[in-house]
Amino acid sequence: MRLIRITIFCEFTIFRKGLKLLIEIDKRIQVINETNNIGDLFEVLQNRNTDLIVLNVKESQEQVNSICKNIHLKYPKIPILLFLDSCTIEVSIPEVVINGVRGIIWKENTKDELIEAIIRLSQGGLFFEDPENCRFNCHISQKLKKVQDVKNTDCLTIRELEVLKLIAEGLRYKDIADKLFISIRTVETHKNNIMKKLQFQNVNELIKYAIVNNIS
Repeated sequence: MRLIRITIFCEFTIFRKGLKLLIEIDKRIQVINETNNIGDLFEVLQNRNTDLIVLNVKESQEQVNSICKNIHLKYPKIPILLFLDSCTIEVSIPEVVINGVRGIIWKENTKDELIEAIIRLSQGGLFFEDPENCRFNCHISQKLKKVQDVKNTDCLTIRELEVLKLIAEGLRYKDIADKLFISIRTVETHKNNIMKKLQFQNVNELIKYAIVNNIS
């Protein structure tokens, strides 16, 4: 079995070094880099073959989403394992999934669960089991598969693709309307047509679809 190559991003040196030692107890896993600098992280991802990112952020949900989104936009094939302290931060699981997170480890999880999560993600799986063993991997997997199902963009018009791209970039309807010299109502009509053609239920699914298919 080929070594699973891990990159760790964590702001705290002691925690980062300890996490590296803990992970490398398992001989199937190698930590190829650990850093607390986002610039260094992207340099490593560009120059070295990373199978998985273990990410620990001790700030707000907005910062978690921002970092994950930036990673996922540039390296959509690299899964993110989020390491969280349940006492200091809350996250919206659907939102972080859209931004590339494929598993969450809490401080209450065990070493064996951490290793299990790494193995699962490296094999294309998911790990969303909270410390109380509330299992919803299957639910998340079904939702993710629905978003990731390959759909043919040939059914979309050029204008609809333009609107989809701008929605995925996070622009408001008014900004999209101004940029394309159309009305806000027309933007909403295009959005509704896209969702109907691609059989999506909400804008989050549209955004994920655009990212997966490199439309954004």
